[in-house]
Amino acid sequence: MLALHYLYQMLGTFRPLFSRHTPWVLFALVILGFVGMPHVEGLSSWCRFWLMEEADYHRLVHFFHSSAWCLDNLVAHWSHLVWNQQVAVNVQGRAVLLGDHTAVVKDARRMPGVVTIHQDSETQSKPNYYRGHYWGVIGLLVGSLAEAFCLPLDARLHQGFAHLDPQQSSPTDRDTQCVKLVHMALDFAQRHDTGVILVLDAFFAISAVFALANSLWSIALKQPSLSLLTRAKKSYVAYYEPQAPTTRSPGRPRKYGDKVKLKDIFQTHQDQFLTAPCHVYGRLETVSYLALNLMWKPIKGPLRFIFAITSRGPIVLMGSDLALDPLTAISLYCARVRIETMFAMLKGVLDAFAYRFWSKYLPRHSRKPKKNAALKSPKAQHLPRVQETWEACERFVMLGCIALGLLQLIALKFPEQIWASFTRFLRTRSRALPSERTVKAVLAQELVEDFHRFRPSAMMQEMHRLGQRPHEADEHEVSPTRRAPRAVSA
Repeated sequence: MLALHYLYQMLGTFRPLFSRHTPWVLFALVILGFVGMPHVEGLSSWCRFWLMEEADYHRLVHFFHSSAWCLDNLVAHWSHLVWNQQVAVNVQGRAVLLGDHTAVVKDARRMPGVVTIHQDSETQSKPNYYRGHYWGVIGLLVGSLAEAFCLPLDARLHQGFAHLDPQQSSPTDRDTQCVKLVHMALDFAQRHDTGVILVLDAFFAISAVFALANSLWSIALKQPSLSLLTRAKKSYVAYYEPQAPTTRSPGRPRKYGDKVKLKDIFQTHQDQFLTAPCHVYGRLETVSYLALNLMWKPIKGPLRFIFAITSRGPIVLMGSDLALDPLTAISLYCARVRIETMFAMLKGVLDAFAYRFWSKYLPRHSRKPKKNAALKSPKAQHLPRVQETWEACERFVMLGCIALGLLQLIALKFPEQIWASFTRFLRTRSRALPSERTVKAVLAQELVEDFHRFRPSAMMQEMHRLGQRPHEADEHEVSPTRRAPRAVSA
């Protein structure tokens, strides 16, 4: 099967990132496990799926703490690998990145980064406060605007730093959380030397985000490499450009013109709105829109405000690119919903957040702390070991993101083959491209058949050799001065 061969070929490109052969085989084993397993319940799920024994379980635990590979190098290689596939959506010569935060429920008392999180959802089935991890994720919009995927590029923990290092900022600092996500997008733009449009929700509409976006200048584009597009809040106000004085008067010239509430523009400028067809959440409809460049005091400069009236009601967008086409901005913001679909796939289909790493060196926390600042910090000599556990969680999630990205790439490159091999009942096809769940169902069956085949592929032969190795770790696999950190994954 071409799709399975493509998957093996992509995994082979990661081999130079590992200092030894066995860690790379374990890496491929984890990725293929995400693809083939029906559900994940800790690291023991891989042992059941690959028919591994207890010694192999400890190998997996050590793999996520191993110094044989670096998470930053893995993220950089994955970013280059995706970029070279030539599947990114291009808008005015720029790639489109989607970014957002997601919360994952975690109730462990010795797991680093677990804090009390407030739930803003109106769903009554969710509690107002719960304990968990707060993740920041960026993804690349691939395919086309009509049928797009949000391909995950990087995922990091963005809350819970203070109880690991008292010198860091508060774990609930909103500006810190937002700025860290923008830094991830800036790293992508700098790594590939390309312009990027970063689409965010209204949570990121703050001055620190726009100031950071303008910090990286592109010589080729003659403007900042990162262009922001977000939704403005209903309470925001802006100012017109000040008019040039007709007569000279004492004092400095005015920096801002008349003040205007953004929500009032829909009434005061109603006759200036234009109408045109536009793609709104996958449907073509006629929208009314108006674009104005107004001064915004928090950044002491101009921004582009786009006022639109769709079938879902009025909306105000704000962007740092003063020449951004209004209809393009509306379509891009509507495509932001793809990152929510990506979160649903990571949580519901791949179980990419089903890690259970903990450290005995972290003081036990109460399950119901009154404030996040009350979390206890580990001792200074134990801080490196706790940070290893922290990174193990990030490694686990990043491998899940790579597995999801590979499923999306296969859906884009082999749609006919996937549909031809899909034998399960599907009442309605929502679009021509198969979903990640559909690709996973097809590849899972192919993986199991390849694993039990009399003459398996080269990748599966590596899996068989791993199981045939002696269970005692030799000096080439585990350094005698480095003990595998303690972790639990039931």
